[in-house]
Amino acid sequence: MSESDLINYILKDRQHILSEAFRSWFATCERFEGFVILHKDKIRKKVGGAVTDEDLEDLRFELELPYLLLLDDRFEVEYEKYAGNKTTSPDFSITFDHSTHFGVEVKRIREADLGRRFNQWIEEVVKRIEALPSLLAFWLNVPEMESTSDPVDRLEASTEEIIKYIANTILTEGGKLSVDSEREFSIPGFQDEMVLTLSKPPHKQDSGTSYHGGIGPIFYTKKEFKKFSDLICDLLLEKQVRPGMINLLFLSTNSTTHEDKNLPEAIHQLHQCDEFFIKKGFKSRQDFLDRSKSLSGILFRSSWMPASASGKNLNFLWLNGQAEYPIPE
Repeated sequence: MSESDLINYILKDRQHILSEAFRSWFATCERFEGFVILHKDKIRKKVGGAVTDEDLEDLRFELELPYLLLLDDRFEVEYEKYAGNKTTSPDFSITFDHSTHFGVEVKRIREADLGRRFNQWIEEVVKRIEALPSLLAFWLNVPEMESTSDPVDRLEASTEEIIKYIANTILTEGGKLSVDSEREFSIPGFQDEMVLTLSKPPHKQDSGTSYHGGIGPIFYTKKEFKKFSDLICDLLLEKQVRPGMINLLFLSTNSTTHEDKNLPEAIHQLHQCDEFFIKKGFKSRQDFLDRSKSLSGILFRSSWMPASASGKNLNFLWLNGQAEYPIPE
């Protein structure tokens, strides 16, 4: 089976970023391609069960783990090793250097509702404006919005007016802008909140108006850490850890609001009274503490901002000092 046939078989000819990931991963890791061939039916079944693109993004991140580990010949990876036993267990069973065994459960934090809706709104505006023939390019910057109960609601309600304004501005300004120049415009009704920038790139053909990106707001709730603590509690309650071995929770997000600082905040939150843990499903605080000893550490990998842009390592590792089986150096 060729590489293309393998990808088409797994994705059932469904177009998605996962196909691009497979091609990149296969080209750089022969061992990962062998892993996918071995588990092609299992992965195909998961693709078939994915209802939305977000579901497929979850699967893409899940498969990024074996890719990253199999780049190093010291790691061996087994996928859902204990699934046949009808017991809850980690997604992956890993062996390092033929001697160290550990389990890894993979979870992805999705974009919060306001961020998701804003991204959908931007996509709709861009799709409509890109269809307009012109020699121009445009940016749409919405760095922040007034603090309201639902700021995206205002955008959604004004979609047609905003698109009409952008389209008319492109029509009237197209002949005024000189090559390599740009001009900014405030969007009516969203002054000081939204800025439209038009430019005339050199050598551009008179086809669709091109979108050159923009800045979007970040809808912080100051409750982002709760998602981390919920995932930790769910992991322990659902017994997605194996007794007698190292267990790691591997978290990722492309959410603009969830950051590495939220993980220590979540750990701190998990020093609560019995009532908190009983509401979560534990018998008591001590029940949580006893179970938490099976979790050796948490690796959080942020993916929404490139490391080159942030200037820092986007992999954050928390080690459980009370773990029964600590992660070796």
